[in-house]
Amino acid sequence: MEDKVMRKIVMIILTAGLLLGTAACQSKEDKPTPSLTPEAAESPSTSETKQGEEKTITGKISDIKNVMFILDDGKEAYVFPIDENFKMDGIQDGDQVQVTYTGELSVTGDTEFTTIKVEKVN
Repeated sequence: MEDKVMRKIVMIILTAGLLLGTAACQSKEDKPTPSLTPEAAESPSTSETKQGEEKTITGKISDIKNVMFILDDGKEAYVFPIDENFKMDGIQDGDQVQVTYTGELSVTGDTEFTTIKVEKVN
């Protein structure tokens, strides 16, 4: 009787190990590349750019909060962080804006970048 219980416990542990190993080995999906304005697109590829290099992206701004806003460039929506001292005078939800930033954009939000300025475009 005790031998059967031990066999079940060992089988459960082995099965759990196999499931965890399989889940850890699954490949991750490629992240989409953000579309950039022509000025930024002319710069070196995103993997070669430096964290401090300024880039721009144009789109429609929405959901403006004290610490972030969302920019939709027509293909993807990006969350831009802002600090509490960042001024966006005269900019409202729905405005077409050009955002200057440093770092790398990501739709998943797992990269670091800094918002430099936000300007209305006509």
